[in-house]
Amino acid sequence: MLSTITKIVLLCIILIPLFVLGYKLVNVFIPKTDEATLKNFDQLVATIQTMEQGTSVSSYPLYLKAGYTVVGYPSAVDSSDKNAISGTCTGITDIHENKKPEKCGAGNEGCICLCQTTSAFADLCQDNDKVAKCYGKEELGSDISFVGGIYTDGSGQCDFALIYGTGSPITISLLKGLQSSADKDAKTAEVVHLCTKECGTETNTAVATAQTTSPTSSST
Repeated sequence: MLSTITKIVLLCIILIPLFVLGYKLVNVFIPKTDEATLKNFDQLVATIQTMEQGTSVSSYPLYLKAGYTVVGYPSAVDSSDKNAISGTCTGITDIHENKKPEKCGAGNEGCICLCQTTSAFADLCQDNDKVAKCYGKEELGSDISFVGGIYTDGSGQCDFALIYGTGSPITISLLKGLQSSADKDAKTAEVVHLCTKECGTETNTAVATAQTTSPTSSST
């Protein structure tokens, strides 16, 4: 007759592989939250790339883990110390200027990034270690200028292509069109308006042009 200790050892030998197998199966069917966020970001970019000029998606589903933010940068803004995007965004106070991150490259083409959220907008995407991924002209296949827009329901506007992760699925608005007057200094014919609500093509011109002043705060 097997001793109690021997039975326990045999039981562990049987159960441990089962636990390991179960853990692996869970990871296969329920991806880690960070991985799900990255996959959603990649799919968002793929959707933008395949959109035709003049088309829009008013309720595009997107999941971003809380603690992650998508930021789009317009053309004509490079990554030098004196150039940044600036403006206001309804519901967000103390908006500061934000430099295009180094991972976007040294040129002035448009870029879209997934970054870890920071307490200050000015610091968003500035630390390379907190930039999960960026798509610039080389990855996008063309120069795409990312901006926000005025909400069509009249509730406000966001000058930035800015989406904060909530940890829950949300819907966003995408509009791809020809270069607007706000982007007159850009060398691209493509502009993508990315908003948390359905938005129009009007945006603050400060978003799409290079800024040469030091960061200043503004509120809505």
